Amino acid sequence: MENVQDDHRRDPSRSAVTSDEQIQKYLRKVQSSLTVPRRDRRRILEEIESHLQDGSAEYMLSGTERREAVAQVMEELGPPEAVAASFANEGPAVPNRTGLMRWLPIVLPLTLCALMGAYLVWTITWIPGGWTDGERLTQLMWLRRGVTCALLSIAAYLCIRRADRDPWWWWAAWAPAGVALATTVIW
Repeated sequence: MENVQDDHRRDPSRSAVTSDEQIQKYLRKVQSSLTVPRRDRRRILEEIESHLQDGSAEYMLSGTERREAVAQVMEELGPPEAVAASFANEGPAVPNRTGLMRWLPIVLPLTLCALMGAYLVWTITWIPGGWTDGERLTQLMWLRRGVTCALLSIAAYLCIRRADRDPWWWWAAWAPAGVALATTVIW
């Protein structure tokens, strides 16, 4: 940081980095290193920015130039990665579900949807000479089941996506899987 400031002092023709740009750059680095749920990021970044603004204002009261005051406050806070790591231990622990475990609730509805779609395609291609009334009713029933399982798959997907921010959504994703199983067994 001091090398950059020295360069600006030596060469006045260069455009100096403003203190606000320094703060924004620092905040971007902190944001890229944060490992907290998305809903907490804005609050954390606002808190850090407020600290930077307040700290630089205190230094400026003692006669320090704004750019240097911001640099001193950043130096006191430490590297952006360390600041971000200090916030990682804050808040409730969100289980880290990755890979197959994360997507497990969607497997049953998607599998049933695929099987019903495959059955519909297979029966349409293998019925010679047109459909009887019973065959049409059967096809309609399988189509309803397929659409239901597709909607349940979408519901499970949306729940799983929200589970990154709140672990209860992962458990809610099991509800569409249970409904898909129940509707298949009941129908």
